[in-house]
Amino acid sequence: MAQNSSGINERQKLFRPPVIKSEGGTASERRLAKLAERSFLNLWSYPNPYRDQRQGGTGNGDGKELCDLLVVCGEHVIIFSEKTVGWPGGDIETAWCRWARKAIRDSARQTKGAERWIAKFPGRLFLDRDCTRPFPIGLPPEEVRRVHRVVVANGSAKPCRKHTRSSSGSLIIRPGVKGDSHWTNRSGEPEPFVIGDVDPDSSFVHVFNEAALEIVMDELDTVSDFAGYLAKKAAFVRSGDLVEAHGEENLLAYYAIRINDDGDHDFVVEDGKVPISIDSRQYDKKAYPLSTGGPTSCA
Repeated sequence: MAQNSSGINERQKLFRPPVIKSEGGTASERRLAKLAERSFLNLWSYPNPYRDQRQGGTGNGDGKELCDLLVVCGEHVIIFSEKTVGWPGGDIETAWCRWARKAIRDSARQTKGAERWIAKFPGRLFLDRDCTRPFPIGLPPEEVRRVHRVVVANGSAKPCRKHTRSSSGSLIIRPGVKGDSHWTNRSGEPEPFVIGDVDPDSSFVHVFNEAALEIVMDELDTVSDFAGYLAKKAAFVRSGDLVEAHGEENLLAYYAIRINDDGDHDFVVEDGKVPISIDSRQYDKKAYPLSTGGPTSCA
């Protein structure tokens, strides 16, 4: 069989079975799958992968959905869980708690379960419910693997624009809000439209509502850009250097115009000027595009 100059057997490549991706089971899952397919994530994303829950030692596939979208590129594994929850009625604090429990808490739990499964059974991932089509690429080894948990919580942008000074509708980021205090009043009144550290004892959970996700996907160009932003944002939120950021757009603008000692975008804070608060009066998003202009790559 003929080989090209790189040593790749072209005939074997020609007859390699195509990868058939899920299109999503619900309307919101289909929107997320289409967003990934039309963005820089398209080559690295797999909607609705399944885990093989074998029972009784039979080895038969018993597919359970792992997450709504799984992105694997280089050392990065990005776990997406998406929920679209209509805004409830009632006073704003009660409505927020009800919405956040369904849209954020439940999705965060799914990403945690997916991360745990990947750590324990990285070879038992499939593209179909019957577990007949194995996940097409190997996951990075555990010693280099970097997992990012992303919750896409749709349904709050419109009320956020109405009840806060956010013109975009993205959620306020306030690290001091932790765990269940996002959706309960056990430790004081809940803070509507505020996100901090949802799972402070585990890997960081990024929460994007529909407005914030659009902002991030519009401004970043590659998987490396996206994963780098997630990693550095998680470290920044947990560093103690941030009091709050008034929306994802302002946090991203701060990141876009600062460079660390390695020449990369980062949340650089001047010595003696922490903690800081970031709001829309400091940045014009249009004036500081983050686009790298480079090709889509996971290098």
